[in-house]
Amino acid sequence: MYLVSKSAHSALVSWQASENSLCLHEYTLCWKIRDDFKGDYDCDVTPSTLDEYNITGLDACTDYTVLVRSVGYNNLTSRDYSIHLKTEFEEPSLMSDIAITSSTAHSMRIQWETITNSSACVSLYIICFGDIGSEEQICTSQSTFSCMWYSGDVLAACSAYNVSLWAQYQDQQFYLGDIVHMTGPEEIQNLTLESRTISSLQISWEIPQDNLECVEQQIISWCYNDPYDEYWQTCSPTSNTSVNVNTDINIYNITDLLECSQYSITVTSVTAKSIMARNVTTKLYTVSH
Repeated sequence: MYLVSKSAHSALVSWQASENSLCLHEYTLCWKIRDDFKGDYDCDVTPSTLDEYNITGLDACTDYTVLVRSVGYNNLTSRDYSIHLKTEFEEPSLMSDIAITSSTAHSMRIQWETITNSSACVSLYIICFGDIGSEEQICTSQSTFSCMWYSGDVLAACSAYNVSLWAQYQDQQFYLGDIVHMTGPEEIQNLTLESRTISSLQISWEIPQDNLECVEQQIISWCYNDPYDEYWQTCSPTSNTSVNVNTDINIYNITDLLECSQYSITVTSVTAKSIMARNVTTKLYTVSH
């Protein structure tokens, strides 16, 4: 048995016809990935009049074991004759599904789909990112076992970044796609109670310097929080009250509250493009008579 020709996804093999042609009924040809010790062979039969077979549907850059055996009319078989082959290289296709899965003011996480049919032609992923409009980029590499990348807390708040994804095979790199992402503002700092009455709570907070140029408004929201409800987590849309305030305000008096009651209060910064900072929440009580 020998290899006649091959491509990224097929291989044409041939063998010497059986000497016992009178009792030969057919040939059985089987193939599997060479290192897949637990996987089963894919098999097909070919008439005894043929001595070659074109195997299709193979993965690129992959080692395969191929074997052939003669089958008689009484279903007796000969011993297996086998060869090993490696399919040709295929450049990975461009990706259209690179996505941001989470982000903060100083970090982002992206994810992409696994490359199919030519995954063995990728030995590493290369991820490069940098400010839009800047020629400087930072590049990192990671193994193909993960289709997710996290920047770490190295990004600037309220900044636009371009992230490009590349595949590496041996000493070559191939562009897979890119995505543009705007980081959000930093969350407000030191949300504090200034004063309280039976029906009001006055709060204050600090605005990070990085937010002064990119934040358009701040959202203050609150709702009554039953301290004995162990399943309570956040305000529901029906129970929540909110107001928008300008960025030059860092103190607010919430009024018309219930006496001796606990409230959940959240302050969030929002940019002109509706990118929100991480919520900062506190729980406070009004006083009783």
